[in-house]
Amino acid sequence: MSELAFLSPDLADARASSPLAGALRDVGGFSFRDLTLETAQIEVRGDLDGVDAIRLSPHRALVICPAQDAVAARASLAGRFFVDLSAAYAGVRIEGDQAETLMRRLTDLDLTKLPAVAKVIETPALVRRDDGAFEIFFPQEFGRYFAETLVDLAEGIA
Repeated sequence: MSELAFLSPDLADARASSPLAGALRDVGGFSFRDLTLETAQIEVRGDLDGVDAIRLSPHRALVICPAQDAVAARASLAGRFFVDLSAAYAGVRIEGDQAETLMRRLTDLDLTKLPAVAKVIETPALVRRDDGAFEIFFPQEFGRYFAETLVDLAEGIA
């Protein structure tokens, strides 16, 4: 008889599979990095004063941090309503000389006003910019579709 149990993200085995695994590969002048297992995403609701996070609305924000900092991030939010969504989101980092061109094909977002929440490849996502690279976080169930479409579009540019 086998039993199933919930394992909190901070105790989960880092060798777990990502929904982007197998579909995401570098193309031409583009480099793609799977951020799914490297980052934690914690949604905070209510009073956001003093919270270092990406504002989604006046009373809702998303803390994105390295996975190893998730326990400390949750501890810093003590007394606030928050939900750890690390197991719910996948993430990808796009780098390369044509990263902005690729992003313009992926979304209608104004890339000068990031971070922002919008549709990317018809998928709800949060997009942020880090120097010349873009990071996109989206629901894991869209991972394979997102990765395959991303690579296909990149091949059309490269």
